[in-house]
Amino acid sequence: MSGEGLLADRPEGLGGSHAVDPDVIAYLRQRRDNAALMARKAAELEPLAQDRARQLEVIIADLEAGLHEGSAAVREKLADGI
Repeated sequence: MSGEGLLADRPEGLGGSHAVDPDVIAYLRQRRDNAALMARKAAELEPLAQDRARQLEVIIADLEAGLHEGSAAVREKLADGI
């Protein structure tokens, strides 16, 4: 095991790889593109669609940067009351 604190029980080898299933990224990009299409087809939905596209861009960037790594261990520790 590695580390201390919240991530002390995280198995060795986790972290640093930033590997995300390419299908997940492709799916999120498609959802982002669908939001742009929705904005073009329905002007009244443009603000909502732009906001959705921005949210998806942030999620995609976070995943690609590896910010998700260790999240399951943190949530488990928090649920257990640390």
